[in-house]
Amino acid sequence: MKYWGVIVLFYLLLANIAYAPGVSAEIYKWTDENGNVHYADHPGIQNAEKIALKKSKAEEPSLRQQRKRQLRMLEIYQEERQDKQQLQANAEQQKKLRKANCAKTKAELEVVRNTNFLYVDTDDALNPHILTDEARDQVIARIESNLKHWCK
Repeated sequence: MKYWGVIVLFYLLLANIAYAPGVSAEIYKWTDENGNVHYADHPGIQNAEKIALKKSKAEEPSLRQQRKRQLRMLEIYQEERQDKQQLQANAEQQKKLRKANCAKTKAELEVVRNTNFLYVDTDDALNPHILTDEARDQVIARIESNLKHWCK
């Protein structure tokens, strides 16, 4: 997955190489003093004959198919890049949430440990229910468990 960019660039480069000769290529033909016929992309002598190449109709569909494949590969690459960016954004958001919850849990544990009495509100605001030492230890154990979860 992480090499899609390299693969896409490779195919684009390959496509450019395939398209380039057909776009601006000029072929020259000449015969040397020994009677040998030469073909090249530049004139070998002054009276070299320029040859017009006919466009092959058989190549056109394959080039269109190649272009469609390239475009599809680019779409896939863009989708994968967007998915990766979304995953990174989600991971960053989760990291911030963990950090905030860790700080909140640490503060809660500090308050519980430094408080002489823990109590639970009742219907009578002037008469709260004070927790026993055993219940207080259970609350501290629960907070420490949450601390391990959020502060990994």
